[in-house]
Amino acid sequence: MELDKNKMKTDKLGGKFNVILIMIGFLVVLLDCSVNTGISYPREYKNDANVIGAYQCYTIAHLYGAEWDKVMATTEDENNTEVYLITNVSYSGIRVDIFNDFIGFLLIIIGCLRLRSRSKAFNMTAYTCIAAIVLGGVIELLPFVMNGVRLCTVALLLFIAHVGLTVSVGYFFTCAVSDVLEDVAFRGDRRVLMIAWFLMFILQVIVEFASWLMLAPTLVLVYNMVLFAVTLYYLFRVYNLSEYIVGGTLQ
Repeated sequence: MELDKNKMKTDKLGGKFNVILIMIGFLVVLLDCSVNTGISYPREYKNDANVIGAYQCYTIAHLYGAEWDKVMATTEDENNTEVYLITNVSYSGIRVDIFNDFIGFLLIIIGCLRLRSRSKAFNMTAYTCIAAIVLGGVIELLPFVMNGVRLCTVALLLFIAHVGLTVSVGYFFTCAVSDVLEDVAFRGDRRVLMIAWFLMFILQVIVEFASWLMLAPTLVLVYNMVLFAVTLYYLFRVYNLSEYIVGGTLQ
């Protein structure tokens, strides 16, 4: 009898460790800190004069790092308004993300696969992470096989899909936790987690869009801080429920 109790205790501790792995994974995916390696891409970016430079600049700068020139131009209207145009977009060098998404998704995969016996939704979370890893790798390799506006368009579309997969990871994990906590006593917790995930989803989209548009750094920082705070609250609630997620019962 005593051995059974010790085994159950060990299993619960191991299960909580899996939940902690998942939580760390979410934080690693959320945090971005890119460092320029100083290594150049094998070929220069090919500017397309038929497409506005801002579109090319926003996409290349956001995904790969870019440098550009600004020139003053006068609009051909009755007001003759002077505007700045972006020209001569080029790569600033290959970047490396210190908080690599691959590591974060890998931690989530490991934790979810160890909890898959609790709910099939943990499997869906892991599979979505795998898809995000593959798509992220494809995006990083695109500059080696594409160039110009074609690169911008394909990379931007794949990036939008990658953001969709990233937020889907949180959704499937929330569904898995809700599936495990099916008791009526956890109804409030399930609602709070889903609301928190929805706020994270909205904020993630805003942050990515604001970053792509290269809005004021202070504004982007505020959005990131709010997103980080909501994510911490979400993970805090998950941690408080971890004993029951891994199989514990209410007394």
